[in-house]
Amino acid sequence: MSNFMLHLPVRVVGGIDCIRQNSHWMKPLGKRALIVTGKHSAKSCGAYDDVIAALTECSIEYELFDEVMQNPYASVCQKGAAKAREWNADFIIAIGGGSPLDAAKAMAILARNPMESAELYQYHYPNGALPLVFVGTTAGTGSEISPFAIISNDETGEKKSIAHDYCYGTIAYCDPKYTYSLPYNFTVSTALDAFAHAVECYFNRNANEVTDLFAIRGAQLVLGALRAIEGKEQNEITPDQRANLFYGSLYAGVPLAHNGTAFCHPMGYFLSEEYGVTHGRACTVYMPEFLRRSQKLMPQKAAVLFQALGLSCEEICEFLTRINNFTPFELSKDKIEALLKRWDGCKNFVCSPEGYTVEEARKVMYSIYRPGDKLE
Repeated sequence: MSNFMLHLPVRVVGGIDCIRQNSHWMKPLGKRALIVTGKHSAKSCGAYDDVIAALTECSIEYELFDEVMQNPYASVCQKGAAKAREWNADFIIAIGGGSPLDAAKAMAILARNPMESAELYQYHYPNGALPLVFVGTTAGTGSEISPFAIISNDETGEKKSIAHDYCYGTIAYCDPKYTYSLPYNFTVSTALDAFAHAVECYFNRNANEVTDLFAIRGAQLVLGALRAIEGKEQNEITPDQRANLFYGSLYAGVPLAHNGTAFCHPMGYFLSEEYGVTHGRACTVYMPEFLRRSQKLMPQKAAVLFQALGLSCEEICEFLTRINNFTPFELSKDKIEALLKRWDGCKNFVCSPEGYTVEEARKVMYSIYRPGDKLE
């Protein structure tokens, strides 16, 4: 077995009603909690009520900050951090999908280290960060157990990641029942993100035998459930299928925390930033290219994964393209070239199999967004 490292400091508590049954783990964190959510989903799925009941049982006071939007901006993180400071919060509880969880990570750092938003990316946090508790309500991001936060720049709208141990939670409560009310399209998009995490991490240059085990299991659970729910109505998706998607996203979150993603993720960001394509679907646009390239460069490792999934590379690519249902649109040459400059030196390109070059990305971008043009 090759050398490896596994660092996962989060206490992961899973299962139906796990918050109410395990609320005592929050007691050592303090007496005052700031709850960070979006406007509606945390309450509509029942997670907010369960958190309030758990805090009440533990005699922990709470305040609510419910201003987090999709692809949260740094200014919102600053606002939440200011509220945490003003209210003297001992810790932060984030309820939601990737957006509230990622925003809470930035808030936890900013609450202890007042600074300009740009300084977040310099990784100098002398005062540490507030402890974090995560309650996930979607099956996709793996943010509950990763050290990453994706925050949007207020001026440019571009998404940029923070990666630091302070972004790990102290506790992650993982109850799949909070995903039961998610609409079909949202369920598919978040599941595609989880599958991308598993596969991009599996074929990652930072991968090891331990992270491969989690990546394979995550990919199995997510792809199996996705195939089972294709074309179904929201109320036709069973609790077991929801649970497989949810726990699959957590399995995929382990290699994500250690390896990071490959080129599919950064190449998809602009689709979300400028064209409203949901994150999981945006990443999946490039997944066929990633899978075929990985099979060519790492045939033995690819064979292990595809055997575990019970499908060939081409069968997986065909399924992902169909369920993603993305219709390409035309981009100008200037736009494509500007994006290529943005990706120059991108670490996600570097950790792709044998490194992914800007020239390779150029060919893919032209084939998708300017299919009539021929590149020499």
